[in-house]
Amino acid sequence: GDEAGECSDGADNDRDGAFDCLDEDCSGSTDCLGDADTDSDTDSDTDSDTDSDTDTDTDTDTDTDTDTDAGIYTAYSLRMEANYAFNALYEDCQKVYEGNGTREGADGSHVWFDGTYVVTSDDCTDDTNLDQLWPWYDTGASATMVGFVFGDDLGSLDAWWAHPVAVSDYGSAKWYMYDMAARVEDDAITYSEYGGDGEYVTVEYIVTASFSRD
Repeated sequence: GDEAGECSDGADNDRDGAFDCLDEDCSGSTDCLGDADTDSDTDSDTDSDTDSDTDTDTDTDTDTDTDTDAGIYTAYSLRMEANYAFNALYEDCQKVYEGNGTREGADGSHVWFDGTYVVTSDDCTDDTNLDQLWPWYDTGASATMVGFVFGDDLGSLDAWWAHPVAVSDYGSAKWYMYDMAARVEDDAITYSEYGGDGEYVTVEYIVTASFSRD
């Protein structure tokens, strides 16, 4: 259109058969510019919710009681037979030792008990020359310490000792047996070994022991 409004008046002003914006002469008119979407909405979902479960509850069982600590045993009972076979001079004979007591202390696989430990049977010849053969016990004591050293997981008994007072090393006791590897079943053991010089005397030691738990 040549004049303002001619491209939006609904008339064919130049009589060429085209009206308003359909007329090529109106192509530059502001009335005929295309409708442009000027929506500058840049809205986007920026939900930054980072909620996560931060439960730090680290509750653990702090119960340190295990069945691998010899301290679970509170009492013991023991019997040892010492059977002597002499080749000459003396008659074969037997001594029987018995002990029982309650726990005095424990350290890992080692536990010791305070109680009685005495000879309950003896048919051996009373001869001072044989004193060195007899397992020790305190004839004048009313109580004796007896200790036991267990293997892994209390599955075996490795050593036991008897002494007037507690010792940390069984080798310091007046009487001990070691390298036993006696299997523990139902908190009890049966064990035997041989000693003596093999020429004049042979000794068979038979040990049975049982233990009570807390």
